Amino acid sequence: MFEELYYFIYRIALKFKAAKTPALSSYLLVCALIGFNLSTISIVVFYYLNINSAQYFNIGSTYEGLILGSVILIVNYFTLYSKRQVIFDKYKVQPENIRLKRSVLLILYVILSFVLFFVAITLSNATLRDNNQDQNSQEKIKIIMPKL
Repeated sequence: MFEELYYFIYRIALKFKAAKTPALSSYLLVCALIGFNLSTISIVVFYYLNINSAQYFNIGSTYEGLILGSVILIVNYFTLYSKRQVIFDKYKVQPENIRLKRSVLLILYVILSFVLFFVAITLSNATLRDNNQDQNSQEKIKIIMPKL
């Protein structure tokens, strides 16, 4: 699937004159989409399991992103970018009707990746905001009510 997505984005990038290296641009966009998908899954899982990932992994979210991004870049370099000519030759000979159907599905995949990522971010931010408000109200009660 990611090979086909890579070729689809590459074909679109070829049409833009500003894209001087369409193969690299396509590779980076596929890596970003995979990063969005993995981040969405982790946000949803941590939300429903009620786990704070910063405490669970004992590293900051910046480092989580760097580690995840590095792994995605390395894996995709060996599976997509280094084999780009083989992928391009493989999908160049696809029949037009199959290419059109798969292009529609890939466009839906890209749109859903972004939408679900931002929905998950909104969900997790709302939960964090609610938790902070609960902690603040509990601290105010402790200040008002002296120990007996």
